[in-house]
Amino acid sequence: MTAWKPELIALDLDGTLLNSARQITPGTRTAIGQARASGVKVIPCSGRLFSGTRLVAMQAGMGDVIICGNGALVTTWQGETIFAKMLNPSRCLELLEFCEEYRLGSNLYADDVLYTLIPNSVTKYYEQLNEQLAADIHCSCRFVSDMRAAIEENAEKILKFEIFPLPDEPRRMLLDMLERCPDMSEEGNLRTSVELHASGVNKGTGLAEAARYFGIPMENVMAIGDGENDVTMLKMAGMGAAMGNAVSEAKAAADIVLPSNNEDGVAWAIHQFVHEKEG
Repeated sequence: MTAWKPELIALDLDGTLLNSARQITPGTRTAIGQARASGVKVIPCSGRLFSGTRLVAMQAGMGDVIICGNGALVTTWQGETIFAKMLNPSRCLELLEFCEEYRLGSNLYADDVLYTLIPNSVTKYYEQLNEQLAADIHCSCRFVSDMRAAIEENAEKILKFEIFPLPDEPRRMLLDMLERCPDMSEEGNLRTSVELHASGVNKGTGLAEAARYFGIPMENVMAIGDGENDVTMLKMAGMGAAMGNAVSEAKAAADIVLPSNNEDGVAWAIHQFVHEKEG
């Protein structure tokens, strides 16, 4: 049992809050409710867009700040901006030309909408998710015939640009491009796909902005995640907790490894660091 208790807990969604069936277990939902009732802030920190992040957070019983777009956007529960750092639209046009040259797929995430030319794994996931939702809270996905127009219409609202797949030659060329573009950074494994953000955007910086909003020092923050894109927040938080199913990079960055997402790892952490401390 530890004497340390978090004031703020940030949760990744896929692979962390959600189990392999993409569900929030009753035990996890109850633990989050008890933590919030004791005064602990519990917030989502996701690569998803605002609506998709807020939806899962709402299902889990959260109701505070939302971190989405891998930290590019931090908002209140009502959607008021706390922090935002958008991707330069001119860079998106360069990336689009790159995709066209190498015949690669692309997704544009802007103004709470996913824009794309063709169906892909992300749009299929949106379709599956929307089947479970009421029409007024659908995650918006728009198939367009002109990605340039979508970029230009959302010039000041672009969270990220995704490229897929990434064979060897395009991957090398993309890495060269990133070296020449200090205002842009990547997130992903660079083998199957990559997400491009504004430079300096990551879950760690997004979490720091959320903690600042609440007036909570980072040493009193717990971050829980499982993926490579969670590493920054695991390192920056006072307590970084990796799920038992996490990738090796996340486990190496964490202070503690929890049970897996199929073993209520989030609930276990809350019981250990919130409720036992109260007891």
